[in-house]
Amino acid sequence: MSGDRTARARDVDRARTCTWLDAAAADGQIDATEHEYRIEQSYGACTLTDLDALVEDLQPPGGSAVRSAGPDSWTLRWIVVGAAVILGSTAGVVLGLL
Repeated sequence: MSGDRTARARDVDRARTCTWLDAAAADGQIDATEHEYRIEQSYGACTLTDLDALVEDLQPPGGSAVRSAGPDSWTLRWIVVGAAVILGSTAGVVLGLL
């Protein structure tokens, strides 16, 4: 994530943050309660700064304590796929299809 951090967050930005939070929970950086809270906060985040605040104390996914300038193309593809699955599942539940 780079550029103007006061810019409005997009769904893909929220999905990227959720992926980071999922990895942090799997690595034991945060417990289930903290994970759930931060996930809920990510859905309501308005700006990139709001999203940054949710992960600023966490190590990035992949085991490296040094944050990269941005996701590589494979990471971005998985984030988009994950977001599609989450949104599709949510729509299915809301519409009573699942």
